[in-house]
Amino acid sequence: MQENSGNVLDLVKNEYFVHWIVSPTEESTHFWTQWISNHPDRKKDVDIARQLIQSTRYNLDEKMPEKDYYTVLENIVERSQQRKRKSGTRYLETWKAVGIAASLIMAMFLGVWASQQFSLSDNQAVVVEPQLLTKQNPRGQKSTIMLPDGTKVVLNSESSITYVSNFTGSERLVELTGEAFFDVVRDTSKPFVVKTRSLMTTALGTSFNVDAYPDGKEEITLVTGKVKVDSHVDVTQSALLEPGEIAALEYGKLSKKQGVSLNHIKWKDGFIVFQKAPFKEGIMELERWYGVTIEVKNLPANEEPTFTAHIENDNLANVLETLGYAMRFDFSIEGKKVLINFK
Repeated sequence: MQENSGNVLDLVKNEYFVHWIVSPTEESTHFWTQWISNHPDRKKDVDIARQLIQSTRYNLDEKMPEKDYYTVLENIVERSQQRKRKSGTRYLETWKAVGIAASLIMAMFLGVWASQQFSLSDNQAVVVEPQLLTKQNPRGQKSTIMLPDGTKVVLNSESSITYVSNFTGSERLVELTGEAFFDVVRDTSKPFVVKTRSLMTTALGTSFNVDAYPDGKEEITLVTGKVKVDSHVDVTQSALLEPGEIAALEYGKLSKKQGVSLNHIKWKDGFIVFQKAPFKEGIMELERWYGVTIEVKNLPANEEPTFTAHIENDNLANVLETLGYAMRFDFSIEGKKVLINFK
């Protein structure tokens, strides 16, 4: 095998690399991001290995012996490199996701497997239809996801994203319910688009936060670069954002805010910041963050209280004790259920 093919195969055989691609965590993302930074010459190998891993359909129990799998895998990688050198096209572009066990088994669509032989002529190609993938977090859980183009997504609790496994087509489209922070890899030929229930946010290479929970407003906060926000419900409404600006859709009207604090996006770094937050709104955020259900009794009817708090890696009991002292309520916690009773 050529040296480059061997490098790709080494990555695909690396269990820790495979786990990172299939089910990334903050720790694994940090490790492999640092590894790629220290080995910039291997970035192309990483991209190819990622596409190969995301093309997997079968696990180790799919009747193919591990020894035969490695033989097949070497042929796939070597053939893909040969075809790329000959044609200059991206042979691996249409591979899709996701399967992992103790080892990785590659899926193939080249006739009947009964003979357990593998051959691929120069005129043949492996063509796999794109697959629609969904990543979802329950209450109390956050995750870091690497998309097929290398874009990093920090997905908040009680949120989900859906995307095509290999971003075929003229744009990189992600559909979001809930909240996520996107650090987008720049590609001028293929814009990155986040679709929520009413808005489309389009970027090339930038970082921004999208808050689009079903029970609240839709809000896009730009940190770096530029984005265009369009309403796909009312096409007359759109906004261009510069860093530090927010586009918010409330009651069907899209508006732009400038010179505002960005404390509300610190959730991605492990903080919750409330600044004169309405009590009911803050309670919903605490429910998502801690994965609990909170019942409130005797909430003052004349005026809903607000509160300001900065929470960092603290348990729910301590948070409620502090808030209860300031806002005059008692609380009890039983498993995943919390009762708040205003005095």
